[in-house]
Amino acid sequence: MRARGEFLREQMHAEPVAQSPPPWRMIVAAPVNGLFEIGFGEGEHADLLLVVSSNGRDLFDCRSGEVVARDHETEHSEWYDPIRLRAAGIGPLHGQTIRLAGLHGGGLPRMTDDRWMLSMLYFHWPEAAALLQGPDSISIRIANLEDPRACGFSETGKTLVLAEPHGLQVFSP
Repeated sequence: MRARGEFLREQMHAEPVAQSPPPWRMIVAAPVNGLFEIGFGEGEHADLLLVVSSNGRDLFDCRSGEVVARDHETEHSEWYDPIRLRAAGIGPLHGQTIRLAGLHGGGLPRMTDDRWMLSMLYFHWPEAAALLQGPDSISIRIANLEDPRACGFSETGKTLVLAEPHGLQVFSP
């Protein structure tokens, strides 16, 4: 006889990916080869996402999905510290030190002030299912990910990002 937990796990694994629940919608699904880390700006720039990859740095405006700055400098020693999980900002984040999450550790918030929650389920590691749950709703599987690097919300709670080694998905209300 199968245990209840095993049955629930199999049932959840069989659930298909669904459209994100309102008010959330996907803003962009962007390819980023060799993605290492991501980090959000702070204050008025809290929905700008710095992406550190083997190709340098990209800065995404998570409200529009646009890349607002790029730096293809791949010699990381001057601007990237994977030990302390920091990188120097570019574009509107120039002069700021951005805290990172990704390949070398760290993390992003998994809950917003208005109680939206992100959960990750690993059925066959390193593959994961990203589940988004609203304040009064059940969890909805919004993505299947291969080796997630970093997943979570911005400090405003108005951006949700799912990052993998080969790209990222950005959601916003």
